[in-house]
Amino acid sequence: MTYRLEPWIDKINSIVTVILPDGTLKRYISGSVAATDIFDKHHVVKSLSAVGGEILIQLEEVEAPSTTWIGEEQQGFF
Repeated sequence: MTYRLEPWIDKINSIVTVILPDGTLKRYISGSVAATDIFDKHHVVKSLSAVGGEILIQLEEVEAPSTTWIGEEQQGFF
C-alpha cells in the first residue's frame, strides 16, 4: 500500500521539511509538493513548527491493530 500526508498540508505555501520517525529529512518547495509525495507507511503529524520561514513537520507512524478472524462466529440475520 502507499500513503500520502494529510490533505491540509497542501495549503502551506512556505518551504516544508518533513522529519520521518527514523530521523530522515525530506525537504519540499511547498506544502502542495509535499502532499503529492508517496510514502510506504501511514504517518500522521506529531508536531508542527516554523523556524525562519520554514515549516517543520515531524511525523509519527500509525500502528494499526492487527485483526484476526480466528474464533469469531459469523453473524446471521435470524
